[in-house]
Amino acid sequence: MRFVSVLRRGFQVPPRILLSKFGERLHNALEAPLRRRQDWQRDTYGGVPEGIRIEYLLPPNTLDDLSELHPGLQHFAGQALAGRMNLLGSGWRSTAFEGPEQRQVPPNTRATSERIEGLKNDRCTRIDWHKDLRSGHRYNPLCWYRDAPIGRPVGAEIKTPWELARCHHLPQFACMARFAEEPATWVRAIEDHLLDFWAANPPRWGVNWRCAMDVGIRIANQLLALDLLHASSCEVRKEVEEEAARAAWLHGEYISSHLEWSPSHRGNHYLADLLGLAACGAYLGGHETPRAWLRFAIHELNAEVLRQFLSDGGGFEGSTCYHRLSAELAVWGLALASATTPEQRQALENADPSGLGRRPWTSNPPPTFQASTGAFWPETLQRLHLARKFAEWLTKPDGRVSQIGDNDSGRAIKLDGAYRESGGSYVEYSLNLEGVVDLLGVVVGVPPTTPGGSVLRALLSKDAFGEPNPPEENPPALDPIDPDQFLHAKSRFPRRTYRFELPERCLRNLRFRAFPEFGVCVWKSDSLFVSFRCGKSDLDGRGGHSHNDQLSIELQVEGKDWIADPGSYLYTSDPSARNRYRSCQAHFVPRVGRSEPNPLDLGLFLLPDRCGGRLLGAGASGAVGGHLGFKFPVWRVVKFVGSTLEVTDIAESESAELEELKFMGNRFLSSVPFSSGYGEASKEGSD
Repeated sequence: MRFVSVLRRGFQVPPRILLSKFGERLHNALEAPLRRRQDWQRDTYGGVPEGIRIEYLLPPNTLDDLSELHPGLQHFAGQALAGRMNLLGSGWRSTAFEGPEQRQVPPNTRATSERIEGLKNDRCTRIDWHKDLRSGHRYNPLCWYRDAPIGRPVGAEIKTPWELARCHHLPQFACMARFAEEPATWVRAIEDHLLDFWAANPPRWGVNWRCAMDVGIRIANQLLALDLLHASSCEVRKEVEEEAARAAWLHGEYISSHLEWSPSHRGNHYLADLLGLAACGAYLGGHETPRAWLRFAIHELNAEVLRQFLSDGGGFEGSTCYHRLSAELAVWGLALASATTPEQRQALENADPSGLGRRPWTSNPPPTFQASTGAFWPETLQRLHLARKFAEWLTKPDGRVSQIGDNDSGRAIKLDGAYRESGGSYVEYSLNLEGVVDLLGVVVGVPPTTPGGSVLRALLSKDAFGEPNPPEENPPALDPIDPDQFLHAKSRFPRRTYRFELPERCLRNLRFRAFPEFGVCVWKSDSLFVSFRCGKSDLDGRGGHSHNDQLSIELQVEGKDWIADPGSYLYTSDPSARNRYRSCQAHFVPRVGRSEPNPLDLGLFLLPDRCGGRLLGAGASGAVGGHLGFKFPVWRVVKFVGSTLEVTDIAESESAELEELKFMGNRFLSSVPFSSGYGEASKEGSD
């Protein structure tokens, strides 16, 4: 079956890309034994030049404007301090390492690992960075990074140790230190967690070096945590700062040689790589190489924002939650670049990043860099402003985003109020996009409302490249259409109609906005939300984070979901569940038997658009869209008739039979439980 799947995937990929991938994999397969042997025979902590040092960016008293931290953030930080975390639906589990006293590290890294271990304030602080808290499986720390298995053994969730190793909790610790009566407790915890990670995870060994994306997010969080302590006048020991500089160099070197770039298929992973390079380049002094990393990151982050965020503001990966992740990665990376000193900016003009890894410049020859032009290109500011509007419009009145496409709960830096109460405790709530809306607002001059926004404003307040201003907004125009006329024209074909009686008060001040390039229309008021998904589903060239959700509707009335997209739940740890959540059977879409409009068996992260979603027209009174996924046209007409929302499905085939979609009362019954975040599933079917 695996061979057939691989063969089918091959036929879906253009020959040029297929040959490129084959050549790359062949090269990696031939090179891997040599690289593995070289890493086993040397201390991979080595190669750091003398004189590397940390240069802090944040101005003093950055957090002074904050009166308090969100109780959910305080709860999570407190639990992490006590050695317990709830990661990707694992439930609260101990993160303590319960293995032998001696670290499991390759022999030639042991001396350096033990030296770093000896710097800790409390030798009892030992975290199991290689354990999957969901299944209990522990990944082998002596495994060379490229050999770390993904999707094996069955049920093991590799994203859990990755999530722990991203160190999201460390900037939270730094914020807690600012408000604590005894900040030294939090300072020591940050020092010990940093030292423990570096001692337990030699470069290029173990699961936490498997993916450059996680390496980039990790070093950004680690360096920001130290910067926040410095800005709050919380002193970090000199030897810890020295180890941080060495770790940042090793992270930067790794990322620069493992960029997740390809000519056609690159997305949020590449943005995370660039965030890591921007962090290492901005924070490291004493050597010219970090300046090359920073100059490279500035150019590529701007170029990728213009590529990965569409002209209507939506993210090109077809996912509202990945829209949040990608925006955070780009904004934090460019903000760190903006906070550099005049001397650093001047040095960027002479930095040469052209030989960085395998990535050529987007334009050839490399563009000139002038310190006065700034980290944010004007076009980038405009696109980020539209990205903010997209996130605002796709947020329902109850504060939850409409789930379109995948949701793996991925974040860049967690310094906002994305938590909710649950059973007397707090859980992370990945459907809350207020954090990224705040960040994107700060970039265009809107005052911050979260700790993350305050930190971002402080990075930008050094006026490194001038003060950004809110750009003009031009909503995309759409062709008008008469839904009744369309229904009449298709009157001879089979159809099904669903009617939803809405309280008249919900229709007051009803607004409409279309995002035609992303492929969604939205009608919303203070108590009503209606979205209609229709458009090309593989704008990234793969559909890697898309679902078979063409023509799907979401409907929320006075805070209650009548129709909700069920989310994603899991990826590689449960391939069957992955496909159930991607299936059209899970969504409120026109169905013809068990057929899928796009094939699900090509790979867990490949869903090429074969159905050709098409929005014929839309406006305040309704919209019409269709696709060809069942080998004949299928249409959906959405229209408001007084206080009634009518949804009519049409199969343009006289022999076709549209399946009736099931409801329990007002609630649509999906084929899968509702998942509000990665690894989470609600028994009730909705939150």
